[in-house]
Amino acid sequence: MKASKSLLVFFALLSVIAGQCMSNYQYTDPNSGACLPCTYNCLTCYDGSTCAQCTPQYYLNNSICSKCSFGCSVCTNATVCSTCNNGLYLTNAGTCTACTSGVATCTIATIQTCQSGYFLLSTICAGCFTNCMSCTDFVTCTTCNTGYYLATNASTCLVCPTNCLVCTNATSC
Repeated sequence: MKASKSLLVFFALLSVIAGQCMSNYQYTDPNSGACLPCTYNCLTCYDGSTCAQCTPQYYLNNSICSKCSFGCSVCTNATVCSTCNNGLYLTNAGTCTACTSGVATCTIATIQTCQSGYFLLSTICAGCFTNCMSCTDFVTCTTCNTGYYLATNASTCLVCPTNCLVCTNATSC
């Protein structure tokens, strides 16, 4: 209770200093003119209890924000999702399901992108070789992990010299 009063005082002082409320998460109290916070997970509100727009992963439910289902970043109600978080895809039923291992983004039918350390091989995300951050196939690395540099043949990531975090070859740090 004490922390919430402190926040209200902070927002009221901020409104006096700035002369106006922040565009998101606040509303102007009609009686005092102070900027007061919207309810929890409310992006824009009319007053302290009536929300107009919710933050991501929440939906508007009778002027309050309710949590979307697991993995859903945009939803219309508790059971229907329209956009999933990264690493998940939207099913025909409007729910979010995990992509296969190594996949960053996917749809029901196809993988769209792979996570760092993987490359798209036909219909799967296959792993790059050891210490390779990004690759085009099993033998061609395009970027090595931190602390390694790409060999001239692009088929190996070699360790940087001692005490060197970023290098381009065995002698330059």
